Amino acid sequence: MKFTWTITAITDVESMKTSGWSTDKKTLVLEEISDKQYKSSISIEFWGEKLWLVDWLQSWDQVEVSMNSKVREYNWKYYTSISWWKVESIWEKSEEWEDLPF
Repeated sequence: MKFTWTITAITDVESMKTSGWSTDKKTLVLEEISDKQYKSSISIEFWGEKLWLVDWLQSWDQVEVSMNSKVREYNWKYYTSISWWKVESIWEKSEEWEDLPF
């Protein structure tokens, strides 16, 4: 699935440490691109080796985010997990650059 969003906030890299385990985490807050008065927002996290996916992003960039979702059942309860695996800048994807005369 792909969604188009505007980045409204990016946290600094946080070091997450527990006994025998440590990694870094960065959070992005995204708002839907629409004409609605009340827009939906979500927060997504990138961990460890996936931080390079978002290092180049800045607040107010417009991005297209690709994700996979899974639902698991355990004792008649359902649990959803979402994996973000690709982030592309809409600016970089635009074809405006191809039409420039230089």
